[in-house]
Amino acid sequence: MLQQRCKGWLPSWCAESGGCKKAWVLPSNAVIKTPSGEVLRANDPDKPVITYVARNLEPYRGFHTFMRALPAVQREHKNAHVVIVGGDEVSYGARPKDAKNWREKMLAEVGSQLDPTRTHFVGKVPYADYKRVLQVSAAHVYLTYPFVLSWSCLEAMATGCRLVASEAAPVREVVPEGMAMCRPLDAGALVTALSQASTSWSGPSQERELLQATCRDVRHRYGKAEGLRQLDPLIEPAERARLLPRRASVAASMVETPGQAMACIESVRP
Repeated sequence: MLQQRCKGWLPSWCAESGGCKKAWVLPSNAVIKTPSGEVLRANDPDKPVITYVARNLEPYRGFHTFMRALPAVQREHKNAHVVIVGGDEVSYGARPKDAKNWREKMLAEVGSQLDPTRTHFVGKVPYADYKRVLQVSAAHVYLTYPFVLSWSCLEAMATGCRLVASEAAPVREVVPEGMAMCRPLDAGALVTALSQASTSWSGPSQERELLQATCRDVRHRYGKAEGLRQLDPLIEPAERARLLPRRASVAASMVETPGQAMACIESVRP
């Protein structure tokens, strides 16, 4: 019963059997095409892909820090492409006072220092396209204030992405030791962390075992089966408490004799 109730809000990777589906694993042949027509592939040493994802591009998810780091990142990694997924609305916080949205504000600040042929804003994309973006990623950047964790962080790990993440409490809770982390709101620290991650961008490495172990771990800990196992003891008592007054009211309306009253009491006992 709980599984059916949860089906609508569990993310796709979580709602599949055991929280794990083969399609999420990083395929060696994953391909995406950017709005400019650039074709980007998984495990391509000539065009490694750095990805950033947020529902909307805004400071709560470190978008301003990411953009301020990009000029140095592109200077250091001259063949790397950057794919940025997210809309121009506001999920948390407020719009900038001096621009229509945070994308335009940050482009006004650092856009002249970026290579437009290697910087791809793709907006909000269908879920299947979003999964392919993660699958081609050589390094996935997840930045956040000390705030509720995003589904995208778990989904990136469940995909097997090499994560470069903010060193914030909600992130440390789920990211294993060995993953690259940097101080929140520190663009220089992000540049350094990406530089360290870039040493294993091309081909198999010792880090591959860590990525695979992280993938298995996050699917087990946050997959549907484990989620429902932990939710059941919390939700079912509340459900019984919610239904108890209704059942008592219906039963009481049918009481005509003392014998029926006793039967009514028995019928509503949990």
